[in-house]
Amino acid sequence: MFESKKIIMSLSVAAMLALSTAPATASDDGHSEIKKNIIGVFGGFTSIDGNTDATFGIEYERRLTNLIGVGVIYEHSPNAHGGDGVSIYMGELHLHPWKELRISVGYGKEKVHYQGSKTKDIWRLGAAYDFHVGGVGLAPTLNLDRIDGQTATVFGLTLVKGF
Repeated sequence: MFESKKIIMSLSVAAMLALSTAPATASDDGHSEIKKNIIGVFGGFTSIDGNTDATFGIEYERRLTNLIGVGVIYEHSPNAHGGDGVSIYMGELHLHPWKELRISVGYGKEKVHYQGSKTKDIWRLGAAYDFHVGGVGLAPTLNLDRIDGQTATVFGLTLVKGF
């Protein structure tokens, strides 16, 4: 658990530094240009069956239109499943219906890291809202994952950067 706390702390410090050093900017009409490529770093927790474990990850989204984007994510919970660790690989479809709100649905695979483990299907429904300061954003994120008949709640913050 100590290593996970160090990772979450490092991601939090990096997010705070990036946000505190980014200049606040806005266009003349009050709207910022939508970036076609968005990369994000996630730090948070996954809770399932009364157990809560630190989770970190990375994500990428390609905006196809102002309303729709597609993406991929990788998340890792090093202490989940009794310390064996769990990784998730997933493709997602994102809907941007209002301002900086992002609603996501995804499908992927969950891999528990012990010898002989098999991958399991995972379905995700999620929501995030990006708060932008300059060229970066901080997005409180909530995801509900359905794995093997159980629901896991994944919550935290995502530091995002568009280009």
